[in-house]
Parts: sequence; structure tokens; C-alpha cells
Amino acid sequence: MVRELRVFSLKKLNYISLLFLLLFLNGCAQPSQVKYSEFSYDYIIPSPYKLTKKHQNIYFDVGAQDLFLPEESLYLETLKLDMVDVKNNAQVLVHIQISDSFLIERPVGVRKEAIFDKSGKGRLQEIAILRGHIRTHYHIEVVDVLNDNLIDHFSGAENYPIEALDQFNKAKNIEALKATFMAETIVARYEVISGIWQRMKKKYLMNVRVIFAKDNFKLVSEFKPEPRLALAYDYLYENNKKSAAKALQVYNSLNKKYKDQEDELSLRVMSFLDKGISVSTRIVNHEYEDRYSD
Repeated sequence: MVRELRVFSLKKLNYISLLFLLLFLNGCAQPSQVKYSEFSYDYIIPSPYKLTKKHQNIYFDVGAQDLFLPEESLYLETLKLDMVDVKNNAQVLVHIQISDSFLIERPVGVRKEAIFDKSGKGRLQEIAILRGHIRTHYHIEVVDVLNDNLIDHFSGAENYPIEALDQFNKAKNIEALKATFMAETIVARYEVISGIWQRMKKKYLMNVRVIFAKDNFKLVSEFKPEPRLALAYDYLYENNKKSAAKALQVYNSLNKKYKDQEDELSLRVMSFLDKGISVSTRIVNHEYEDRYSD
């Protein structure tokens, strides 16, 4: 009987020990209910060429009577200028000068074509061809009208390939290539203005376009014993200086409450505050403007 009681007591003791062990492990698996989350602060870096609030509009002047812009409007999120259709209303002008096109002859060549007989049987045949380029030079200037200043300039040329059948006669070959040149010139020139317009969006206006940038951070977003840490994080997540200033106020009030305290909770909270105060201060004092503001 005594032995059975000892066995029962040992089993009970093991059960209690196991229970305490599980509770201990469960507490370790939840390190004071701390959650970290990431957020970003988005800001705008001004254009390399300094524009003022007076610089509102931009006008594109095409210096070629036979050409026009491929699009009637231009929207670029990083271009803080409105495209206008009246030159005198613009503070920034883009002059696009396109010269007359001319013919450049290239060495004759051959191309292979499939030739079919009456039975439908085909074969490859080499065809002698005349080759040439329609060459078009262009020059672009971006001008600050208000300050009478050249912001940027670019020059270049485009080659549009053409070909005609070889007549095996010099005079006829000259006429054939000229005829192709006259027929294809308008297409070649439209290709030039189209290419310029595409590069306008990617290259030519870079000195008057702002730059979007961001800084990434990771802070405590939830700590159940002190819910004001979550409030501060929520302010920072709003992604602007005004809200960051509110977050800084929260962090400073927490610092005032918990500093010089030696209990475990106070020490835990204080370990989170340095980075929160640092991040909030950095955003509030950031040298650039908010990308997203109220």
C-alpha cells in the first residue's frame, strides 16, 4: 500500500512538473508580446535644375512645318509642369529642331526571295537591290524662359533604311533610289519625331524632373503592456512629417514616464524608445518634402 502511494505521489509530482514546464515554455514562446513591423517614408528630391513655384507650364516647339508631336499631352508623375499649347504661357520651353532629310547611298546588296512556278514548287532566288539611308539630324534645347537660361541640350541623327530594285543602269538606279527616298521621307521623319518623343519621357527632361525616393525602417508596432508604442507606429505609418511629429511626442512622453525606473517593464519599454525617437526625429527633420502629405 505504501509503495502504491509512493508511485501515485511520483506520478502526481511528474504531472505537476510537466505542467510547470509547459507553462514556462509557453512564456518563452511569447517574448512579452513584442511585434516588429516595417514601414517606409517616401519623399521627393527636387529636380537637378532648380525650378521655382513660378515655373508652372512647359511648351514643346517643333521646328519643322511637316511634323507635329505624336501626342497632344504629356503626363509624367515626376514632371511638375503642365504641358500647354500656347507658347507665351510657358515658363519652360523645349525647342525641337529637325533638319531637312537627305539621302545617303549605301553599297548595293542582295536579298533572297521565294519564287514559285505554275506547279507551286518554290525556290530561293537572289534579287539585286539598291540600298540607302534617309538621314535626319535633330537638335533639342530645354530653356528656362523666366531666367533666360539654357537648361540642357541634345543633338543627334537617325538613319531610316530604304531599298529599291537594281535596274543595272546607273541613271535608272539613281532615279529609282530617289523615288524611294521621296516616297519614304515622310515616314522616316515621323519615326524621328516619334523617337524623340519617347526619349523625351526618359532622357531629355531629366534635369527638370523630380526624383521619388524612400527610406525603410523597422520598429516595434505592438507591445501589449504598453499600447502607446502601437500608437506611435501607426503615426509613422501615415508616411509624412506631420504624423512623424505626433509619433515623436508619444515616444518622448513614454521616455518621460519610464526613465529612471528599474522594473522589468520599464527597462523593456526604454529599450524600444531610442530607435523610435531616432527614426521619428529623422523624418521630422528630413531635408526633402513629403511625397504624400495631407
